[in-house]
Amino acid sequence: MGFIIFILIVAFILYKNPELREKIFGHKVQKARRVKETKVKEENNKRIDWGRFNMVKFKKIIIIALIIIALLIVVFASIKTVPTGYVGIKTRFGAVQDTVITEGINLKVPFIEKIVLLNCKIFTRHFTN
Repeated sequence: MGFIIFILIVAFILYKNPELREKIFGHKVQKARRVKETKVKEENNKRIDWGRFNMVKFKKIIIIALIIIALLIVVFASIKTVPTGYVGIKTRFGAVQDTVITEGINLKVPFIEKIVLLNCKIFTRHFTN
């Protein structure tokens, strides 16, 4: 029992005193220390790379989200619904085109063409004299 306690005390002293370890064991301890230092440096580099990777990933997500939003705006701007009882007249930069748009969902060039709605319902009025 006393021998085990003695070995534990010596191991503790060697653990706490690196100069004594170097004197006893020589270059092996220095080599192990270098390996440990390089491992620590690699771990620190991984932490830095991981942080950079998150930022790059975040930037990519933001760019993709902006592209998707822009595409949705273009898609919704290119669709026009003409309700029942109306006729659509297509204009390009304010100039009237020859096409007449019927009721339903219709496509147009976004931000260039516009569909103006005209009421085609019949109204009856009764006049009395």
